[in-house]
Amino acid sequence: MTTLSIAHALAAILVLGTGLARLLGTAPRTDRLAFWAWAWACGALAVALGTLGWLAAGRPFDGRALAPLATVAGLALLRAARRRDALPGGGPALGWPLWLALVAVVAWTVDAGAHACLQPVLVGDEANIWASKAKVLYTASGFGLPVALESSFYPVNHADYPLLVPLLHVWIHAAAGDIQHVAPRLPLLVTQLAFVLLLASALRRAAPSWLAALALLAVAGNGVAMRVTGDAGADLAVALGILLATDGFHRWWQHGRAPAHGALAAIGLAFAAWSKNEGQMLALCLVIAVVLAAWLARPRTPLLPRPSRAWLIALVPVGIIALQRGLDAWWGFENDLFAVSPHDGSTIAQRVARIPDRIGTVASAFGRDVLLRIAPSADRTLVPMRLTLPIAALACLVSPRRALRAQVLVPALVAAGGLTAYALVFLITPHEVDWHLVTAAQRVSFHVVPLAALVLVAQLARSEPLLAAPPSTTRTEPLAQMTNAPPRDLRLSVVVPVFNEEQTLPEIVRRIRTIVPDAEIIAVDDRSIDGSAALLRNMAARGELRALFHERNRGKGAAMRTGFAAATGDVVIVQDADLEYDPQDYHALVKPIRDGVADVVYGSRFIGGEAHRVLYFWHFAVNRALTLLSNMASNLNLTDMETCYKVFRREVLTCFELEEERFGFDPEITLKAAQTGARFYEVGISYYGRTYEEGKKIGWRDGLRVLVSIARYGVWRRFTGRVPRRLR
Repeated sequence: MTTLSIAHALAAILVLGTGLARLLGTAPRTDRLAFWAWAWACGALAVALGTLGWLAAGRPFDGRALAPLATVAGLALLRAARRRDALPGGGPALGWPLWLALVAVVAWTVDAGAHACLQPVLVGDEANIWASKAKVLYTASGFGLPVALESSFYPVNHADYPLLVPLLHVWIHAAAGDIQHVAPRLPLLVTQLAFVLLLASALRRAAPSWLAALALLAVAGNGVAMRVTGDAGADLAVALGILLATDGFHRWWQHGRAPAHGALAAIGLAFAAWSKNEGQMLALCLVIAVVLAAWLARPRTPLLPRPSRAWLIALVPVGIIALQRGLDAWWGFENDLFAVSPHDGSTIAQRVARIPDRIGTVASAFGRDVLLRIAPSADRTLVPMRLTLPIAALACLVSPRRALRAQVLVPALVAAGGLTAYALVFLITPHEVDWHLVTAAQRVSFHVVPLAALVLVAQLARSEPLLAAPPSTTRTEPLAQMTNAPPRDLRLSVVVPVFNEEQTLPEIVRRIRTIVPDAEIIAVDDRSIDGSAALLRNMAARGELRALFHERNRGKGAAMRTGFAAATGDVVIVQDADLEYDPQDYHALVKPIRDGVADVVYGSRFIGGEAHRVLYFWHFAVNRALTLLSNMASNLNLTDMETCYKVFRREVLTCFELEEERFGFDPEITLKAAQTGARFYEVGISYYGRTYEEGKKIGWRDGLRVLVSIARYGVWRRFTGRVPRRLR
């Protein structure tokens, strides 16, 4: 029965948090991973406040009723939020590398957490600070905590520390009806899972899937978070809260300052501030970082929108901090950093005077223990995590201009500010400085390691520039849906690369004119040696098309580059002149763009259409293999990357420059368009293929060039950060 009660208590936190998260304007579809972290943070704050109220009221009813009440409240909130508009889904797909890494990290987390949760909470900081304080709160006859502490046999260090973790322990005790020595760690395990989900989501929004997967494994792999926090689980709660606040701010900035995203940032600040005193310090660093980021934005915009009811969410972190300070003042608890030292009676002024004598010790030990060592050096599994902070700092120093980006600047400022504040704390600590560094330095760095990971991956990948004004709209749709919808009356530009197509050129132009009479047709002759050039000049003289000519044969990619530069239509479509593709498919191809749901449409020869000529098996097999490799690099799920029919909103083509001369053009334009954040669609088309005897030109050398192009634009350019600008 006790086991079921404890399980119900954990589930009640999530149910209540889900209702609150929905009421704030989010939904599971908003972010499949992060939503459950948001829900857990909201639920944990709510039940902690409810438990505190229950204790302060003198326990007016049996504590075993708390979990059922929370469940009912959560279901009522879900019902109330049923018709509430929620932020739709947005952001890139996770990709298989990140999925694999996430599954591995979750498995390791559950394994490490299960072993930890089977051990009684009897020793260490977790017992002497959080668990002991929870037991005193639960067993005290009243709410006079100082009196209870004096008469209690549970030792409590740092009585002034915030109450979130102790109250979650009390929540478990109340659900079970008695003090538990093992089960109170279960909320910490769920907190760690929420941290992993939120970190995976934030990393994927900042970097490609493979890079996000590596960072996730480095920071949270092999149960690292549980082991780094050791016997002080509040450090993990601080890390979750600061990560939630930082990610919420960036979402708020990126997506039109939607109130729901501002609410997430406020919830994160409250979660961190009520977890540990250091969380309040980091919350202040985040507020300062946000102000600096807004000040650096060009053109300058007000930091906050006009006053509205949405501002009320800011009362959550402010109220939490005020509540904790008020309770400490009422109980008479002091922060030992500002109190008279029990060792030498020194005041804060006297300790400040000793700073010059401590600088050398703190600098060397802080750099060794915080920046590089995070955990005992014998634990080699933590080497990647130990290196995250210094490598992130180096990446910002090497590319300072790229560091002025929203996904880099804010977490970098918070991490730098937090570490600076910690260094000052060690300089004025009332304790013996070497002892304090040894006991605390290995844990406090974990508060900012997730932020350093975000900085690092965003520096290696492409992040959105901060030096541009955030969108001013307050609508809740993703930015792509608000700004990318084209007008319904579209002008079509058709780019036709021509090389020795004298026999088919007049017919393909006639078909295009039949389907789209007012289309702009741009034919680019790539130094044909038959009569194609003369034919194009005659057709251009009659006004049937625009003809452009290369002085030497340069390849299909070069011809497309020339044609795209000359196109003036709203939508640009690629059309070969060899009659393998039928312009009858134009209407189906352009429809997703006309409807405002797509930026790029590919015509697939493998998902439908009408007539398909059956030709070479090995061409088919190689095509599918190259498409698979391209999809792995772009994180798309195209079925036919090598298709001729590629349709683009012209704005997409202005986000990058094409470089390939020959058939490497197909993967290059696919990968670069995907990196702009464009919305891709596929439409089934007909295909009337040619044999080599009938004039087909592609060969095995072109297949090798495609492989090189995929590696160059899909892997190397991403790694070096040379990627197209994002589509607005």
